[in-house]
Amino acid sequence: MENELELDVRKQNSPLPIIRTDRMLQKMYPGQTLCVVSADPSLIDDMMIYCKESGDELIGRYPVGRIFHYKIQKGYIESANS
Repeated sequence: MENELELDVRKQNSPLPIIRTDRMLQKMYPGQTLCVVSADPSLIDDMMIYCKESGDELIGRYPVGRIFHYKIQKGYIESANS
């Protein structure tokens, strides 16, 4: 199992990056990391809100020139019976 996946949303406008991020994270295992690559520096606000609501963790934002890499770790979902 590959630990980190990448999602390139450089050519997409809001809300598509968040929608695609959500779809990708739903297919991942807890603990896996997703790197979302975007040219939109304001995507950080949407990512922070998304992660707070989804239970996933935004573990970093790394600029490389005018491109931003957002690292998100898939959260662990606790059982309702625990």
